[in-house]
Amino acid sequence: MSGRWDAQRIRFLQEAAERAQFHAELAQQIVLHLGGCRTLLDAGCGLGYLSLALAPYVERITAADRDENALRFLARQCTEKGVTNIAIHCGALEAFRPAQPFDAAVFCLFGQTEQAFLLAKRLCRRKAVFIKRNEAFRRFSAEKAAVRPQNGYAQAVAFLRERGVPFFAQEVCASLDQPLRSVEDARRFLSLYNRPQAVDAMSNEVLRAALVETGEAEFPYLLPGARRLGMIVLDAQAL
Repeated sequence: MSGRWDAQRIRFLQEAAERAQFHAELAQQIVLHLGGCRTLLDAGCGLGYLSLALAPYVERITAADRDENALRFLARQCTEKGVTNIAIHCGALEAFRPAQPFDAAVFCLFGQTEQAFLLAKRLCRRKAVFIKRNEAFRRFSAEKAAVRPQNGYAQAVAFLRERGVPFFAQEVCASLDQPLRSVEDARRFLSLYNRPQAVDAMSNEVLRAALVETGEAEFPYLLPGARRLGMIVLDAQAL
């Protein structure tokens, strides 16, 4: 399985997610469209924070990802929080053959748009929700790396319109700021999103200028992380 979620990546997202309302706010937007849905697939769930936020609203969630480290983290979170209605599936969704389709599926920042649509049609019998990037550049990119248009919100909307598929769409703004323990911690964090040479070339003064001082002892710095997203909701069987 992929080693994408190593200990450092897990630590950074855990520190951000547990101080922000990002996943709770996203879940609130999603559940408005899940009336009557009892089972839900969280496709490419990562550490599972969105699954945890959605768990109170459905009977059963299957949180699926390829990464064993991420899913072990989620399993520990479920135990610690007493969440009992999340089932974990490790593996590629292309090979996933559930006993029956899910009532709903969420594809949050999940790979290629057309791939997600094909999976939704096969794995979901009712509502499919897609959360897509709606920004020109990647978040935390020191070099203004462009978002691949085939993975974006505008492309997904255009794809559906061209095929005459009915859908609901709205733009969503939410923040997932990154708390940091030091300037060097900021450098380590940015190295996850940029070429090492680009981060090494940044002076401490340049790094400090990008940070917000919090006055807190544990996390004296914050890297603002406003996110522009787009949400698309449709009947999966209309795809």
